[in-house]
Amino acid sequence: MTISETKIYPINTGWLEGDLGTYIFWKGPAGKKKWQPVYCYYIDTGEYKILVDTGLCDEERATKYHHKC
Repeated sequence: MTISETKIYPINTGWLEGDLGTYIFWKGPAGKKKWQPVYCYYIDTGEYKILVDTGLCDEERATKYHHKC
């Protein structure tokens, strides 16, 4: 399989509620919230299977220390 044949699959691992002003766009409208998906990615090169996961920890920890999930 060549690089052009490599397949990347996004996997939705959950949702988080971010503030448009301070978390998503870093400028106005602060205080307005929006739910957004959190992804990890499965990559299949034909030779290798790779999972890239920089997403959320469990809901309780994420909500307590980061943002509402």
